[in-house]
Amino acid sequence: MRCEKIFMMNLFENNKTGYKAGRGARDFRRIVAQVQRISLIIILWLFFIMLLYGSYVIVFVKPYFKVNKIAVSTEYGVLSQSAVIEMAGIKEGDPILAVSVDEIKKRLLSNPRIEKVVVHRKLPGTIWIYVKEYVPVAIIRLDGFYYVDERGNIFKKVDGNDRRDYPIITGFEDNANPTTAQEKAKDELLEALQVIKVYERSYIGEVYGISELNYNPDRGFSVITLKEPMEIRLGFDSYREKLLDLQTVYPAVRLEGGRVLYVDFGTRGKVVVKHGA
Repeated sequence: MRCEKIFMMNLFENNKTGYKAGRGARDFRRIVAQVQRISLIIILWLFFIMLLYGSYVIVFVKPYFKVNKIAVSTEYGVLSQSAVIEMAGIKEGDPILAVSVDEIKKRLLSNPRIEKVVVHRKLPGTIWIYVKEYVPVAIIRLDGFYYVDERGNIFKKVDGNDRRDYPIITGFEDNANPTTAQEKAKDELLEALQVIKVYERSYIGEVYGISELNYNPDRGFSVITLKEPMEIRLGFDSYREKLLDLQTVYPAVRLEGGRVLYVDFGTRGKVVVKHGA
């Protein structure tokens, strides 16, 4: 019995020693695994930082992708390529990956002459810019003088150095500003532009030109000619036919002597001519 008891005690001690050894091995493996995970995280962070730094060097310090061509396409050729590039705020040699396409659009659209902008970045070194401009066909008098295009868009106040050799549209002054005019008198403005187009294509328009087109809600449209100034009261409709009639009778009208003050088509089927001294 005593031998058996001693044997059992030795067995217990051996198991206890083995358990401690196994636990120590597991703790060691766990520590090694933690060290490996931490090392991996550190390595990944170092790689990420190196990648960021390398990207920074490539883009900003020693850019391998530089702007070597700025291609500009305009819809109507109103703005020159050099003017568009200057407004875009970019130049050859700029890091192309650092160029903001949205910023270029924003800068260009801040110009009141520009209606639409498309910008593309084409690697390795091209920036492509498309610009659609507003094209003035007349000047309208409101709270100031503004350019207007053929679609009735009032887009820019006429400044000191701007061209002024366009027909001036008057009679819309009650609409104090461009926004009000386009909201409340859009149809009348489009009709005014149509009258100008018809007149400029007529024989009378080619010979005498146009200085002003006046709109009166009661009497309609009247043209003030550029040469030998006279008023041609066209009313509200049949502008082409009235101008053809004037082309037919005007030689006889001039023979009557004196300067023609106005030609009035207000009465249907009749032409009233007023002479002055």
